[in-house]
Amino acid sequence: MKQDKNPGTRETREISLLRARIAELEEKERTLRLEVDAIRNAERQYHALVSFATDLIYITDIYGHFTFVNPASAKVTGYAKDELLGRHFSSIIMPAYRDSAREFYIKQFKDKTSLTYYEVPILTKTGVTVWLGINTQLTVENGTLIGYQAIARDITERKKTEDALRLSEEKFRLIYEESPIGIELYDRDGDLLEINRACREIFGVAEKESVAGFRLWDDPNLPGTAKERLLLGETVRFEAPFSFETVKEHRLYQTVKSGTIHLDVLITPLGGKEDNALSGYLVQVQDITERKEYEEKLKHLSMHDALTGLYNRAYFEQEMIRLDKGRNLLMGMILCDVDGLKLVNDTMGHDKGDELIRVAAATIAAGFRAGDMVARIGGDEFAVILPGCSEENVIMLRERLKNSIGEYNSVNPSIPLSFSVGTACRSSVSVTMEELFREADESMYSDKRSHRDVFLGSLEKFFDRLH
Repeated sequence: MKQDKNPGTRETREISLLRARIAELEEKERTLRLEVDAIRNAERQYHALVSFATDLIYITDIYGHFTFVNPASAKVTGYAKDELLGRHFSSIIMPAYRDSAREFYIKQFKDKTSLTYYEVPILTKTGVTVWLGINTQLTVENGTLIGYQAIARDITERKKTEDALRLSEEKFRLIYEESPIGIELYDRDGDLLEINRACREIFGVAEKESVAGFRLWDDPNLPGTAKERLLLGETVRFEAPFSFETVKEHRLYQTVKSGTIHLDVLITPLGGKEDNALSGYLVQVQDITERKEYEEKLKHLSMHDALTGLYNRAYFEQEMIRLDKGRNLLMGMILCDVDGLKLVNDTMGHDKGDELIRVAAATIAAGFRAGDMVARIGGDEFAVILPGCSEENVIMLRERLKNSIGEYNSVNPSIPLSFSVGTACRSSVSVTMEELFREADESMYSDKRSHRDVFLGSLEKFFDRLH
């Protein structure tokens, strides 16, 4: 065997190789130690994260039994950690929701859905209801599903807020639908979005679909000034007649109603204040037809005599004032007093007296023009204002009235009809209506004095024959 000529060199080389190997092993050990420390540090951080998390963190086996729960899980449910481990997750869910929860997670398992979200109420150990929002992930090991891991958050306050909002919306919807006031909601362009039951009834619409596509600005019943103010963001309120014939003529929508009604309308722009953009319009509608008719009746009653239907003294005096302010130079007036009314009332009763008044009113009204104003201004007194009537025409109308009385008496002999008649006429605005009235009044009493006794005598003889 050949001997190494330099044994020291060989020994030195072997020592160097050994030292390099030792250094390599020490580096690997140091690296491994760092990795272990990192793992341990991560485990500590994970443990701290899980332990101090306010969300519930838990793991279940494939059958749904808890195999791990964090402290928050015990705190929220009220069960100790040992009471939860091994327990089926559905056992803490409210009974009414257990079946649906099981079906949900069975479906996640069958469909192999990696991550799901589910909201469900649980019952704590003390019987308090807590709503959880649960993110659940399938746990897979070596390609095999071994369970579920979940993070759940207490959403009870959010659910309470949602329930309160839902209840508020339901109340609003109930008020909206059952309101006796018609309510419509339009978008910013004036397109109809909502219409409640009362509004459908007002406009003769069976279903909401019947007014689909209706636009606020297309309504010919909406006054032009109201449109202008609404576009400026102003609230408008108005009362106006609403014609269903116009609706049909313009083919705005299908309605079962016809004729004309009166509406009280309030339109409020929504938004549009300060920097907010206009978002729409809220329309409130009331059918005030009955009120209008009642007002018209009251107005008629306030201006008309209930017994005769002629204008009353209040309206007569208003007209006197109005005509005094006018520029009508020619003005005539005729005053009539029914002769013998008191005697008729005393002898035959007030019913007969009322009948006589009605006959007198009809006889007077029949003899004058449509533009003349005939009024009952007292128990047995009537007045006629004759605008634009000359003195000759006033005299002619007085004679026509007397002829009408004669014609009536010739065919109605039951109760004789007689008037004392006075006339007056002005041709200058310097003569007031009050002065004209006094002149006609004096003329009437002059006529009464001239024939009163003769007529009353004849009337008394008439009553004697009746008895």
